[in-house]
Amino acid sequence: MNVKERFVDLIRNRDASLPTLPVVIGNLLAKADSESATPEELARFLSNDQSLAARVLRIANSPYYGLLRKIDSIPRAVTVIGFREVVSIALGSGVIGLLTPREKGGLIDPVELWRHSIAVGFASKEAGKITGKPLEDSVMLAGLLHDVGKILFLIYFMADYAEVLVKHQAEGIPIHLVEAELLGIDHAEIAFLLMKQWNFPDSICMPVRHHHAIDQCPAEHRTVALLVSAADWACHAAGMGMSANTAPGRNDANLRAIGLTEQGLEKLIDASRSSAAEVEAFLEAVS
Repeated sequence: MNVKERFVDLIRNRDASLPTLPVVIGNLLAKADSESATPEELARFLSNDQSLAARVLRIANSPYYGLLRKIDSIPRAVTVIGFREVVSIALGSGVIGLLTPREKGGLIDPVELWRHSIAVGFASKEAGKITGKPLEDSVMLAGLLHDVGKILFLIYFMADYAEVLVKHQAEGIPIHLVEAELLGIDHAEIAFLLMKQWNFPDSICMPVRHHHAIDQCPAEHRTVALLVSAADWACHAAGMGMSANTAPGRNDANLRAIGLTEQGLEKLIDASRSSAAEVEAFLEAVS
């Protein structure tokens, strides 16, 4: 069986070691997806989980938000930075905590990979601002989680992934194409399969699934996928973290599709490079 078939078996096998979302994160997803959920309910819900609440407050008080006054409670965080923003950082920090392998294995440093991913999350929002696109709630989280599949390869298929990295580095072929050739699945698809198992909404799953294949993304999620793709390239250009991809492809058609000019792209690269302190603070908050 190839890696895709083996991973599908892991999903189907309830006794397998595949990570399951903590109850609090699963409940948070359900509550965030509910049209009747109120900011007050979200605040009460998060406040009942001390570990999650502490992470949210650390991130809310990080340089990324640049607030003049310290946020000392979850209700205030919801009020000041917004209902959806709090949901995004809670979910993002929960997934990072769940999917950071203790054993690095010498293939990819998971800390560097998460550093890159957090930078892409920030840059995805910035790309939306630069291009004047309406900022959807899912854009930062989709950017932050776009490379989760690489972590899954490290945890469950390390030996197979070593072959991918060797071929990628020797031949300079984009890493997602080597993954598909050798493993039968790329990091975007394996992340998608896990997210669907976790009941993540399509507004997050679809941009992650298609950030390397924009033309296959459903139209309603394509803008977010385009923003994530542009942010990914910009963060590589800015040297933000390491994703193991030594040949990130620049797709000018995708950049044009969201109205990202050469000047705008340079602005995005500069903004990504300038976000280093904010990325480190976010990474430290979830560690």
